[in-house]
Amino acid sequence: MHTKTNDPPKIAYSIKEACKASSLGRTTIYSHIAAGRLLARRIGGRTVIPAESLHALIAGEAWAVLIYLAASIVFGIVNGLSGIAYLWLFGGSDMKELVLADLRNSRLPAPRRDQAKRFDYLAELADDETEDAKVRVRAGALHAAYQIAIQRSGFLGGLALAKAMDEATLRYSAEAPE
Repeated sequence: MHTKTNDPPKIAYSIKEACKASSLGRTTIYSHIAAGRLLARRIGGRTVIPAESLHALIAGEAWAVLIYLAASIVFGIVNGLSGIAYLWLFGGSDMKELVLADLRNSRLPAPRRDQAKRFDYLAELADDETEDAKVRVRAGALHAAYQIAIQRSGFLGGLALAKAMDEATLRYSAEAPE
């Protein structure tokens, strides 16, 4: 900001002035110069930054943030709509069958009738010191794999997978001999 009204507009900033005008640190200013996002000239023994270059950097980064936010919103909507479409079209039936196949292939003991579903069953089985070590490792690996899958599949995809795991675990429990 100009303190005097008769000051001419700045056409260039020193590094210190650029830091003050932009609220960026010296290291950040130098990294932008090194990356070519900010133009700097060495005149005599002093480095100066053209005002247009500093203004363009600041305006450009503002646009980048807006573009990032807009893209995040669009991808979130697409993810949500795809999850809704998947649940509506397929009801998660193939996911349930895949989870049930995983449970059958793991040869894990079935959950008790009173035991919680999904992660609780696998986590409790992995933590149960009375179980065989191989069973605990298989349960822990399956638990970790499904946790990662749910976290990476977005909100609605995660809900669909969690629902499929609930239903598959209940069906696996019903198949097990008493």
